[in-house]
Order: sequence, then structure tokens, then C-alpha cells
Amino acid sequence: MMLRMRRLQVLGFALWLAAATLSPAFQGAASGLQPGMWEKMYAKVVTPKGTLNMRSAPQDDALVIGRLPKGAVVTILQIHDEWMKVLYKGDEGFVKSGFLEMITFAQFAPITKEDKGDTVMAFKRKLQKLDYLKSDDVNKRFDAAMETALTKVQLMNGIALNPEVVTPELQALMEWGMLVRGKLGYIGTATDKKSGLTVTLFTWDTGGTLWEDEQTVDVKISFAAQAAGGRPPYTVTVRKSVSQKGGEQHGDVVTGPFSFIWGPERDCIYIFATAVDSAGNTVTASTPFRYVMPERFKNH
Repeated sequence: MMLRMRRLQVLGFALWLAAATLSPAFQGAASGLQPGMWEKMYAKVVTPKGTLNMRSAPQDDALVIGRLPKGAVVTILQIHDEWMKVLYKGDEGFVKSGFLEMITFAQFAPITKEDKGDTVMAFKRKLQKLDYLKSDDVNKRFDAAMETALTKVQLMNGIALNPEVVTPELQALMEWGMLVRGKLGYIGTATDKKSGLTVTLFTWDTGGTLWEDEQTVDVKISFAAQAAGGRPPYTVTVRKSVSQKGGEQHGDVVTGPFSFIWGPERDCIYIFATAVDSAGNTVTASTPFRYVMPERFKNH
């Protein structure tokens, strides 16, 4: 009887996910949209006791590459019969779907710019604990500081960009401990007035990766960019350039964190994000990333 119930659970889960993948929101994932522009699905590990094995392939004899604790929340990536490909704390692997329970955001209500009071302050405190907001900005107002913090948290966690609303999804991910910690950095936004296409770019130092010797400084910068408005799907291309005395040196197209070795005359790296929608509308946002050159470099 228990085996039959488990099979029915798996079948029901598979039918639900199959229906979800036919929705326009899910199909966006395959049409070039940026992360966060389609609805993600989440599940909780519900093993009777102990951990759930995460394997390298959807097979019982595949290599165990991780163990998920009971109660852990994972992101659903793919369905493979009785297996699910999941994402957990940056690692991907396959787990038996019979030990997953779908979870929703039904217990959370949106927080909007019209809201104020204890609800807003409580959420701001959580943002502050994750380093997205300074302690001086924790108050009962849905203000500009909160909108900036929301922009950062949405970009860094691949959530659809909307700094005027704290969505139930965002609140759930915070409650489930699935958000990465915030970083200090630079935000740039640009909008094409005719089409409404907007691109928002956030750049930050990866931290602990800056080193220097007598000749060079190695700067590593991470970034997240997202497009909205206009006509989806969107493509976003990110470029870097290095400002220096006597001109500007353009770098190659990059798709993730990068490093650049520079000499003592260079003082700033610029990151450019160009968004293009399906109608061919284009808009570019940029952010500077400055590095104060050590005094001993200035005489070289």
C-alpha cells in the first residue's frame, strides 16, 4: 500500500511539473530570457529520517555527490521519470522525486510601496542581516533605500526585477535561507523611452581576491544584469573596459566574473550591459568600479 501511495505521489508530481513546463512562464527559460524572468519551482526534502542522496545522474547506482538534510529547500530544474534534477546551495544533482514535497508562497503576502509600519521594518531588518541594507536605513518606510536594496537582492538572486514590490517568492526564499549575502557595489540603469526597454546592472567586488605586487593589481568583479519592459525575450551582453591616462582600452565580451591585470596609470574599470529585445530595441547601462591606487605605485 505504501509503495502504491509513493508511486501516486510521483505520478502526481510529474503531471504537475509537466503542466507547469507547458506554461508561457516556464517556456521563457528556453527562449533566452535572463534568470529570474520565469517562475521557479521549489520543493522540500521530506525523508523519513536522515539525509537524501544527491547523485550525478538519474540512476540508483550513480555517484553520490551530496547529501541533502531533511527539510532542505531545493530549486527544481528538470524532471527525469522518478528523478528530479535540483539545485541546492549552488550544487546541481539528481534526487528521487518521491522524497520531495512541492512548496508554495501562499503564506506570504506582497509588501508594496503603500505599506508601512512594523511589516516593512521587519523585512528591512532581514535585509540588513543579509548585508543588503545599512542599519541606519532600517525604519518603517518603503523608501529609496529599500528600493535599492531590493534591486540588489533581486539581481544577485535571479529574481524578476521589481524594486517596488516585495514578492511572496522573495519573502519565501529569505525565510528558507536561500538568498546569497549582499555586497557593496554600483548600480546602473538605462531606459529606452520609446520602447520602455530597461536594463539594470549591479557590479560588486568578489571580495578577498584583490592582490598587488610591485607591478600589477588584480581586480575581480562580479556582476548581474537584467532586462525588463520592451518585448521579450531579451538578450543581455556585458562588456568591460579599462580607463587609463591617455585613453580607454576596451576589453572582450565577458559572461561572468573576470579578472584584469592593470598597471599603475589605470584607475577605473567600467562595466557595460547592453540589452536587446525581440523588436531590436537596444539600451546600455554602465557602472564604474574604482580602485584607489597604492601610493607606492604612483612613482613607477
